[in-house]
Amino acid sequence: MFPALLTAFFFSFSGVCASRSTRLIGSIKANFYRLVFGFLCLALYAYVLGQGHRGPGLVWFMLSGAIGVGLGDTATFLAIKRIGPRLSVMLVQCLTAPIGAAVEWIWLGTKLTPFQLLGSAVILCGSGLALWPEKKIEIPPELLRAGILFGALGAFGQALGAVITRKANEVNEAVHLNINGMTAAYQRMIGALIVGIIIYYAIALFLRRRNANLTLPSATYKKAAPWIVLNASAGLVLGISCYQWALQHTATGIVLAIVATTPLIVMPMAYFLDNDRPTRRAMLGGLVAVAGVLIIQFCG
Repeated sequence: MFPALLTAFFFSFSGVCASRSTRLIGSIKANFYRLVFGFLCLALYAYVLGQGHRGPGLVWFMLSGAIGVGLGDTATFLAIKRIGPRLSVMLVQCLTAPIGAAVEWIWLGTKLTPFQLLGSAVILCGSGLALWPEKKIEIPPELLRAGILFGALGAFGQALGAVITRKANEVNEAVHLNINGMTAAYQRMIGALIVGIIIYYAIALFLRRRNANLTLPSATYKKAAPWIVLNASAGLVLGISCYQWALQHTATGIVLAIVATTPLIVMPMAYFLDNDRPTRRAMLGGLVAVAGVLIIQFCG
């Protein structure tokens, strides 16, 4: 529970910082530089204080990062481009937990208790209530269909990535090797960075062929740099490390349900940093989600 809540907190702060960096240099560059900086920080820790690339679970961790961070996050971004951030985040967050729980049950045989299922459902209902748009949004049918498809793919990628992490932990435990959270995050980031580099250069090549201007003033990069560092530090270094820590001890469905509260934690941060006041319905959804966390904590 505690590492999962920490994950949600760090992911929330990372999201606020990401919004600042993407406004300055765009989402493609901001995401790529975030991946590179996060990878370097985790690699430094892994080879100085951690366990490097040890363990038979290495390939599983790399596959988890490639699918969960590399492909899952990219699909989510494509959904946001088509149906907007609120609908995309709601779709991804509300699908990821049940998909992850189902995949882990079928593959690894992990079952949740009735109270754990109830608490997870309450959390997801609260998140959905808070994130549902206040006004009716007119989206062309073709964009809506594509957005839903990419959102579902993003949820499946993130859920499958989490379950593969659980598999990596099982493989390591079979040889009595305990990989700490930050080392596991580094091993996961290897796969994520490989996929991220391929996607970045593929998009850059596509834009160049369309004669798009990709250059930005150096002053813009200097303004974006602190936000990229904070984004990577909170999300990829601390957030994913706590995420790996949580998945070592807690079922995927529970971890993903708690992490689904991330958009709710963003609301007070956005209020203090950007003066973005949450609506009454959003605050009610937050209270419902907190009730779900309490059910898991005290009844699960």
